Amino acid sequence: TNVLNEGFRSPHHCHFTFSISESPPKPRVQLYVEQKEVQGQEEVLEGSSVSLRCSAETLCSSPPPTLTWSSTPRIPLSDSSRLQELISGLNFTATHREHGVTFTCTITYQLQDKNKTAQDSITVHVQYWPKNTAVSVLPSSSVLKGSSVTLICSSDANPAVNYTWSRESEGQLKQLQTGDTLTFNRTDPTHRGWYHCTAQNQHGSQNSSVMLDIQYVPQISTSSSCSRTDVTVCFCEADGNPSPELEWHLSGRPVTNSSNTFISEERLSSTGLRSSITLHQSLTNTSTLQCVSRNTRGNASQLLQLPSSVERLNPFSVPIGVAVVALAVMLLSTITCICVRKGNGKHLQTSQEGTKRSDRSTSEVSFNRNTKTKQQ
Repeated sequence: TNVLNEGFRSPHHCHFTFSISESPPKPRVQLYVEQKEVQGQEEVLEGSSVSLRCSAETLCSSPPPTLTWSSTPRIPLSDSSRLQELISGLNFTATHREHGVTFTCTITYQLQDKNKTAQDSITVHVQYWPKNTAVSVLPSSSVLKGSSVTLICSSDANPAVNYTWSRESEGQLKQLQTGDTLTFNRTDPTHRGWYHCTAQNQHGSQNSSVMLDIQYVPQISTSSSCSRTDVTVCFCEADGNPSPELEWHLSGRPVTNSSNTFISEERLSSTGLRSSITLHQSLTNTSTLQCVSRNTRGNASQLLQLPSSVERLNPFSVPIGVAVVALAVMLLSTITCICVRKGNGKHLQTSQEGTKRSDRSTSEVSFNRNTKTKQQ
């Protein structure tokens, strides 16, 4: 707050007079900081107590002259009360608002219905720590991948500040460079994040931050695929900024949750999304499944390979079937071999018995013949 203090001098103590054609004597403005006089070019630290004193010679004029204060640029001042005084003081606490302000003291004489004025001025220089630090981004803090972007830091301080740029990385601030600008000629998703500008001079520092958002068309992961046991299960992962949406198309038609279809989604990150679909209905060799991802920057799609008709069988059924067939063949071969061996054994035994019987008959015939011959 500016306070005007005016001292009084009796108008009866005249020093000299002057004519209308002469220039009146100039007043004198003096600067006091913490009640000590300093030169006008010296700088004042913010928060200091400042006094401006304007004084002029006492003249034998009627009415007596007046002293008034003004400032450039204009700031609120206590009005001079136009008393018959030739000493006036302006007291205030120095802030950054008074930096560079010129204070003028004007003395006005009224002579024969004409006014004569004289002035003296002083400019106050205030030193202060950084204020109103801010970061602006050209063309915008949200840009498309591949474009150029410039971050600009500004601050109000005296003396001038030094600027330092840093970036948040894993919870820590990583220093990047110095200077009031930070430029990326070709942005990519790795540039997305919080950037901090620190403005600092000998009296203090102040920070300002901005979020740089790099936007890009969705990209579908090549790991997206399908598998089958009793049902067909497929999953699709996409990454994009703004965060993408995912949908499924079966044979060219959008698919939603139903009794034959179950779809679920999982947010992987601020830019990543995973969707899975479970198909309970039977699929033909001509069935196709497509994953489609969209955001405001564009869209992407990928055709997933559905399991073939052989793959759609139970994965354990093929090896089990082969084993069963092999076992059946082995059993059949064993049975056949046993049957053949039994058949051959019976035939051999029958032949031997027939031979023995024939031999017996032959012996009996021979014996009978011999007996008859002897009897004769």
